[in-house]
Amino acid sequence: MANYDAVSGLRIPVVSSDPSAPIEGELWYNTTVDKFRGYGLYQVNAAWSSSPASLNAGRRSCEGAGTVSSGIGFLGYIGGYPRYGASENWNGSSWTNKPSTPTPLGSACSHVGDASAAAGIGGNYYSGPSGLGATNYHFEWNGSSFSNSTSLPVQRNNMAAAGTRDSFAVVGGGDYNGGSQPSNKTFEWNGSSWSETGNLPYSTPGSYTQGFGSQSAMGVLQADAPSTAWYVYNGSSWSTSPASLNRNVNGRSMWGSTSSAVAAGGGTPSIPYVGTETWNGSSWSSSADSNSNHIQALRSNNPGSTSPAGWVFGGGPGNGVSAGEIFAGPINSVQKVDLDFS
Repeated sequence: MANYDAVSGLRIPVVSSDPSAPIEGELWYNTTVDKFRGYGLYQVNAAWSSSPASLNAGRRSCEGAGTVSSGIGFLGYIGGYPRYGASENWNGSSWTNKPSTPTPLGSACSHVGDASAAAGIGGNYYSGPSGLGATNYHFEWNGSSFSNSTSLPVQRNNMAAAGTRDSFAVVGGGDYNGGSQPSNKTFEWNGSSWSETGNLPYSTPGSYTQGFGSQSAMGVLQADAPSTAWYVYNGSSWSTSPASLNRNVNGRSMWGSTSSAVAAGGGTPSIPYVGTETWNGSSWSSSADSNSNHIQALRSNNPGSTSPAGWVFGGGPGNGVSAGEIFAGPINSVQKVDLDFS
């Protein structure tokens, strides 16, 4: 094995094949590929890639929840009536049809959890030609079947939700029963009962509010109308974040935590957008555009999500699509890279 001494003071081994188990910080020159290489901490640029697997049914207004490798989606709007009651599970590479929810609620049901333990809260039901009505339904998923749980104290749809099946918060939303009456109330579930806590600091949150994070550290976007504002919950009260988003849209798909999050897509059902922003705990930055438009899509929202990695499936435009995309980076990763000393 020779050494390469062209860089003053640096001796780099010359090899015909890469080391089988390099250590972080190791450098070498590979004669077979004629490249300097190293193994170390490297920042992977943000990028979207189209998923080879799609949902088994197109869905819009189906919030979705889960981690990168364990997700769930149920109900949603697929165009016309009735709404869609069946569920699907994501295993990191494909979606599998699962049993239907206890009642065929329809769209705008809040999701928390993942493929093994999840909950659905509120949402719409189709009440015939007269239109929609908000519900107070609360059902749980145990990995193989759904069961009814204690009802939400109020009837709501399009609520922001964050947490796990046994520990979550829901806030905002609306009540179509009374002519779309918006709410700023917050409710927490502790695994056995509901409690009402602090109100959102804006008076007309309306529908399409979306949350991310955990029950005690939750972020919410004002989403009924295009907005750059968002709010943070600490488990008892809300505050307005001083750092606004850059894109003035609604219907985004959100995941992550109050210290590291992603806001993707958005727009309107007829004019969706492909923009993405990432949150680093102090500011929002524009990131890679998605390959397709998504609004009111399923997203990988779970306290265990590794932000900024995540996914979106379905959503608009139109009555609901089935295709999805995977988001990666920017993230620091220890890996093998080619080097340029020129």
